[in-house]
Amino acid sequence: MMGRLVDDLLDTGEGHARRSLLERRERKLLAFYHLVVPNYGPVLVPVTWQNDVQKQVAIAVLKEKARQLGAIAALFVGEAWMLRLKHRLDDHPRPLPLPRESPERIEVVGIGATDGADLKWRVLQIVRDKPGGRIVSLVTGDQDRGSPAMGNLLEGVIPR
Repeated sequence: MMGRLVDDLLDTGEGHARRSLLERRERKLLAFYHLVVPNYGPVLVPVTWQNDVQKQVAIAVLKEKARQLGAIAALFVGEAWMLRLKHRLDDHPRPLPLPRESPERIEVVGIGATDGADLKWRVLQIVRDKPGGRIVSLVTGDQDRGSPAMGNLLEGVIPR
């Protein structure tokens, strides 16, 4: 049953991204966590950060809130940059450039869900009519694969 909860959360996150960016034409997707708390209901936690330190603080606060509430599952939805690698990861020189600094970057919506035992991600590539322009499509990539580089956004949020 719990694995189904993770899949349902992924579908919920994708639906939210599509409604926000394609139907309502919002220019930016506000990143948020959705905590599933038994006998309480969903807890939505919007998050913003300007750098890696702020991101780590936000994640630490979220983990503590999830623990206090007794959350049994979590969803993360947010925009990100990713690298599109032309070769296998092992064949690339190190260190890899940060996605935000690379001309090979792609803009995506990252949707991740976990129940503590199962962690899945769904990535939707953002397609614009011109650089910086209107979003015209969200293209589904490899579905429900393990944790990509965004894994630290959900690792440990729900204890095993």
